[in-house]
Amino acid sequence: MPGTDDGRRTVPQDDARVPLSDSELPSSVYRTFFDHAREGRAIIKRSGAIASFNTAFAEFCELPSERVMKLGASGLIEKLVDREGEPEAAARVRDFLVRYLSSGVELERSPPTQIPVRTAKGRKRVAEVTLFPVELDGDFLIAAIVRDVTEAAQAARFLERAVTQRDILLKELVHRIKNNVSLIASLLSFARREMETERDAEVIKQARDRLMAVSLLYDIIHGSGDFNTVLLDAYLERLARAVEGSTGCNPIEFAVQPVVIRQNAALPVGLVVNELLTNALKYAWRDRPQGLLKVRGGASDGMVSIAVEDDGDGMKEGWKPGLGTTIGTALAEQLDGTLVHAPREGGGTVATLTFPA
Repeated sequence: MPGTDDGRRTVPQDDARVPLSDSELPSSVYRTFFDHAREGRAIIKRSGAIASFNTAFAEFCELPSERVMKLGASGLIEKLVDREGEPEAAARVRDFLVRYLSSGVELERSPPTQIPVRTAKGRKRVAEVTLFPVELDGDFLIAAIVRDVTEAAQAARFLERAVTQRDILLKELVHRIKNNVSLIASLLSFARREMETERDAEVIKQARDRLMAVSLLYDIIHGSGDFNTVLLDAYLERLARAVEGSTGCNPIEFAVQPVVIRQNAALPVGLVVNELLTNALKYAWRDRPQGLLKVRGGASDGMVSIAVEDDGDGMKEGWKPGLGTTIGTALAEQLDGTLVHAPREGGGTVATLTFPA
């Protein structure tokens, strides 16, 4: 080996950069790496006997090493798999292991599989087991990695229960809101009968109809159990039929394509459509019976478009928006959208609400 002027020996730089090959690493290095792993590791023979395992594996089982060796894979399954919460757990684990032990071909690494465990000292735990084949001197062995995921599994179960409880509470809250809104609408109906002028009665009716749109939405949410999205076409069709029942008008044509929107966007849309329908019924046909009244729309390129059209007398010259149109415009802005009134081809008016999906 080269030396320095003062007689010290040095390592050639080229040699220092070359890693040791697998064959040059002593088996004790691999054994140390195996033994000191934090997760349990075991090598299982085709017979089901355990050829080797590390300290973490025995500690997880809470069994002495000689007992682990004596029981083997099948014995450990019978002794440790917890059947209390899952009676078929042991059979499931056996099938999982046998699939690898009996295979004549090399299988890929298994997906992590959770197994309920009751240790030798009676403690309940959850093991996450991964199996993969190992070929050694022509023999076919199974390597098992066992991780203790008890805390993670408990946290997942707690979260699942919390979500379930939240959904139950939300559904009950939605139901109560719907009932309360319906009650207020009913009280307004009684109040309308006491109004002395037609104008006052109309104001009360408009307030009641707006509450009806709110009540219908909460009824749909309660029925579906989905607190994030709403089938807009289903909601608007129910709204159109409710307007028919409330006003006694001719049937409203409906041609809205299936659209799913955010739950918090559905109410502004419903209120806008309610205003457009009631405005059309009040003002579209000034000197003749009601004609065409239609709701149509759909979604395209990330935008939702809902139009209410009539074949009435059209907007008068110098038309100015009334309260209903003003409310509709404000709600459209709340949706980051627009509400546009335009003449309809062939006569009448088209009011189009457009907003991001």
